[in-house]
Amino acid sequence: MEKQKQLAKDLQELRQLFSQLDFIEPDPPQFQTSGKGTSDIHFITLNGEVIKTLSSLNPKSLLEKVWNLYQRVKASKNQLSKEDLRILNIIQANQKQFLGQLSSVLQETIAQAVGPLQQQLMAVNPPQQGPPPHPIHEVLNTMLLKGNNCKSEQTKKRNIIQMLLGKVNITVMDDYSKFHHSANIEKIATYIKDRTDIKGDSKRKHLRYIKEFVTCACNLEPDYFKLNVIANLPRIERTKKAEKNPHIPYTEEELLTIFDPKRDFFKDNPDYFWVCMVALFTGARQNAAFTLQYDDVAIQEGLNCIHFIENHPIKELKNDASERFVPIHEQLLDLGFLDYIKRKRSKSKAKGTDFIFPKCQTKNGTYNPKPFTREFPEFLKNIGVKSKVGQDKHDFHSFRKNANQAMRKAIMDKSYVNDVIGWTGDNIAEQAYCNHNLAQIKEQLDKFEYDFLKPHFAEWKKIMAKKS
Repeated sequence: MEKQKQLAKDLQELRQLFSQLDFIEPDPPQFQTSGKGTSDIHFITLNGEVIKTLSSLNPKSLLEKVWNLYQRVKASKNQLSKEDLRILNIIQANQKQFLGQLSSVLQETIAQAVGPLQQQLMAVNPPQQGPPPHPIHEVLNTMLLKGNNCKSEQTKKRNIIQMLLGKVNITVMDDYSKFHHSANIEKIATYIKDRTDIKGDSKRKHLRYIKEFVTCACNLEPDYFKLNVIANLPRIERTKKAEKNPHIPYTEEELLTIFDPKRDFFKDNPDYFWVCMVALFTGARQNAAFTLQYDDVAIQEGLNCIHFIENHPIKELKNDASERFVPIHEQLLDLGFLDYIKRKRSKSKAKGTDFIFPKCQTKNGTYNPKPFTREFPEFLKNIGVKSKVGQDKHDFHSFRKNANQAMRKAIMDKSYVNDVIGWTGDNIAEQAYCNHNLAQIKEQLDKFEYDFLKPHFAEWKKIMAKKS
């Protein structure tokens, strides 16, 4: 309530200062006194219009003080209006009444008292012509920091925006006001739309960066920079599924590179290691593997299983077949998967409904894909597995392709593969036979192994035994 208390104090002072001002009033026969305003200030009106003329006898220091306080009250009122909803939800009932009265008094004071004097007061202390200087690099840095972007994402956004600014002959050293014109933004939007070297999703992303950049400037100087300059940006269709680069499995050499025990990525992020292992052995999609809760790892039909189920708002399964029990592969058990989970749960005293990998959820309670849409791809680029030019054929989903590939190589019947990976089957026959018990699935599942990864897994078993 500190802002509200200061605002109330400023209002009281503003009223007192108005009572000290001298005015030149026109001849009474032409005008009449109105009851509007406070008891300290009398308004002269003609046809309902408020008219006041300041006397030249007023000290300049008093006028400057009135003007500066008016500006502060106006700014405070704007700030209060942005926070009203949030504040009103948490303050007590008696404080709500105070805020309502304060808002009403403020509106009346500015509209009835300050408004008619604004032009005359501005003559004493005229406002700055145009917005204050804001170099583009300053606005850009503010945008990148406020967006909670990781380092690689910041670099990518910075490079793209700088490239787009270059299309209208603007650099990051120019002042932002040089850029904030509809003509510039329309020219950039046309360039993005007409590009043939990138697909629809990338075009949409570049337009989104421009919107984010303009919005940041509008937040810095709302009185000067308006959002209407981006009101007519073109609509660009998403990339059609057939046009997208298909996900491809990692090669054996790439998997050996990714899970090389000498690298620090998984040592520093042991949860990420196990999420990747779950995907590699079950074919689980990113969300399903990352959002496992402790209750999802359980004994079913006498076997240690993972239960993929959509029982929480941030959990997403693609279809009914995606909800399934999958026996834990023997190689994953030998790696120490269950031991790791037990240590984590014991250390954190977690409930069964808690997430095993808590980074899957943001502080606001929404799903957080960033570890595997930003951090993991950056790791792949750094080790040379993913192209640095932005190709998206290799990503987390590639583990799902590897699991399917490994099962097929082990000559697992496709109906069992469907049971494990969560597919409905391509035809009626496959769908009819996708109804095996867990013991049968476990027997088939253990037919395949990642033999080439055994030396790495032996090292990871030692490393993970010390993690929780």
